[in-house]
Amino acid sequence: PIAESTGHIQAIGDWVLETAIREFKELQKAYPHVKRIAINVSALQLREASFMGRLKELMNKHQVTPTFIELEITESLLVDGGDEMLMKLSSLKEMGVSISLDDFGTGYSSLNYLRLLPINRVKIDRAFISQVEEDPKVHAIVKSIIDLSHRLDFDVVAEGVETIGQLNQLKDWHVDVIQGYYFSRPLNQTSLEEFLQKESNPT
Repeated sequence: PIAESTGHIQAIGDWVLETAIREFKELQKAYPHVKRIAINVSALQLREASFMGRLKELMNKHQVTPTFIELEITESLLVDGGDEMLMKLSSLKEMGVSISLDDFGTGYSSLNYLRLLPINRVKIDRAFISQVEEDPKVHAIVKSIIDLSHRLDFDVVAEGVETIGQLNQLKDWHVDVIQGYYFSRPLNQTSLEEFLQKESNPT
């Protein structure tokens, strides 16, 4: 929010975009099993007329195909951008870029967005996952989101998975991907390469 309000988000967002794509390419050379990188994009950044061209330029520069790129968005993009944003997201998806709806279940969340947004996957906010074992209402909500998303042909990512109980419950519901401390804490580049090396050569 500070970067957006001070007008620095474009420069920061562009740096993040290029750094992520460049480093992904380097990682993939060493670890071919790494198939996708997810990059958060700001509403202001995505609304820029130059965004599509810049993304294509960076993918060409670093020889990364669109299918390896996933852009994480929030529902606020549609609230702020309307039909113009829908068209841009549709164009990105047609290019082969994946679109994920981040933090679903909080903020502006509306089931209508699942109907309107051209997305590939839904990410359930950790605020729900952290209570899925204890709260029967949260239990029902999370299961319903997973079932509905699958019926709409979306993959589902569960954010903030930290316990074996949460993992087992989500596996029973056929969640597609888990994200959270149970799998790994955030890693710097050195630790990430060590992690990927272990995945490449399991003992």
